[in-house]
Amino acid sequence: MARGSGAARRGRTLSLGEEPSDVEETWLRYGTTLIALAATDAVVVVLQLGDGDAVVVGRTGDVQRPLPEDALLDGTRTTSLCQPDPLASLRYVALPATDVRVAYVCTDGFGKPQLDEQWWRQVGTELDQRAAQHGPGWLAERLPGWLEEPATVGGDDTTMAVLVSAS
Repeated sequence: MARGSGAARRGRTLSLGEEPSDVEETWLRYGTTLIALAATDAVVVVLQLGDGDAVVVGRTGDVQRPLPEDALLDGTRTTSLCQPDPLASLRYVALPATDVRVAYVCTDGFGKPQLDEQWWRQVGTELDQRAAQHGPGWLAERLPGWLEEPATVGGDDTTMAVLVSAS
């Protein structure tokens, strides 16, 4: 059984290039991405199943993607909560909270329309600078407007969550 390569049907996964044969299979071919941040005073946890992006800005301003790449993502198909064994594809990391200044997660609808391959670094840097200058409330007020353009250009869901350290 090929894990995470397509749509689940009655406990099986479609192979690469295999097309669904009925309406139920067509509906099941679309997966559900899970991407999240959670924080306490001691730790920031980043977890992801499927596509999208998770980015962390460290205390020194370094911008990184803290999760390992998902080798099963091919630009069309994604690992998903809908696959037979989703926990096998879950990627996660726990970082010391003292090492994180800003973190964000976003759906692929935000990243796909970006032209620069390093867009995620620029976004991390800008969120970090704006949070320091204006505070998290200012970011929260403006975030919906910032997401409108990628949603319109990309035609996909565009969701972002931003975490700003209190210290």
